[in-house]
Formats: sequence, C-alpha cells, structure tokens
Amino acid sequence: MGAAIKSRVHEDFARYGITLLDFYINNITPPAEVQKMIDAKAGMQAVGDLDNFMKFKAAKAMGDAATAEGAGGDAGSGMGLGLGAGLGMLIPGMLQKTMQEGHLPATKKMDCPACQAQIPMDARFCSNCGHQIVTINKCLQCDNDLPAGANFCMSCGTKVEKKSKKCTKCGYQALPEAKFCNECGEELP
Repeated sequence: MGAAIKSRVHEDFARYGITLLDFYINNITPPAEVQKMIDAKAGMQAVGDLDNFMKFKAAKAMGDAATAEGAGGDAGSGMGLGLGAGLGMLIPGMLQKTMQEGHLPATKKMDCPACQAQIPMDARFCSNCGHQIVTINKCLQCDNDLPAGANFCMSCGTKVEKKSKKCTKCGYQALPEAKFCNECGEELP
C-alpha cells in the first residue's frame, strides 16, 4: 500500500523540486464507529465464556455501587439501593447455576473398535481414524463395513445384495436384520 501511494504522489513532489525517497504507513485509523465495532468484537473474543464475563461484570458493578457516593443526596442513595437489590436477586441464581454445572457428569466415552481412541458414545464415526462406528451394512464376500446406501463393496467390488425378510402377516418387505415387521409389528421368521 505504501509503494502504491509513493508512486502516485511522486509527481506531486517533483513539481516542487522534492524527491520522495520512501513512504511508510505507520497507522491507519478507521472512523470512530468502525473502531468501536472492532473493539467490541475483540472484547467478545477475549471474553470467551460469556456467562463468566457477566458474573464478573455484575460483581464489579456491585463493588462500584457500594463505593460510589450519591450524586443527588437521597436520589443517589435510592438508586444505589435499587441496584443493590436487583443484583442481590441476580447473583444467587448465577451462583446456583454455576454450582450445578460444576457437578454435571462427564460425557460418556467409548473405545473405537479400529484404533482404540476415546470417542463420544453417540459418535457415528471415529474422529481419529474415520472408522464407521454404527455398522448398518456388511459385505457378504469380505465382511467389511459398508455405508448404508452402498450398491457395491468398496474393498472387493462385490455387488451388495440385501436379503430382505417378508412379513407372513402383511407381506411387508423388512430389512434383513429386522426381528419385527415395521408395518404391523409381527415377529419375522
């Protein structure tokens, strides 16, 4: 950016007999509104946990209200009482929430069958090796796991043939691994 401006103003300087050797940009100051938005965004990123930040701000406001002197005699002390009462009702709820969150059980984990990495119980794929955790379909030829809609095995190329079960009561075609009919609930053969 500095080089582009230097080339642009070089002729202007030459008209007055001055040679511009270097042009450096030390600072760019955006308009006040833009600077406020940049500061707000940086502040939110620095805060991280908004709940903890709000607790900190409430505690700081309570401390500031306790040390502030009233500006208008009775009006100032009345405002301080109102602020203290409001925060007095707000802080216990925040503390109770924090205490309850601190005693939540840890997320249950299990071992990936392929690489033994710890993964959440509700994971469908291992985040370490990509192994499919929920097996929906297996190749009858090589016994590898297949995606749900696979028509051919990705390992050996065998056509995936699903032997469906037919309900004896309603004639509904059920999945091969089904034990009960999805249509009428009858036990499948």
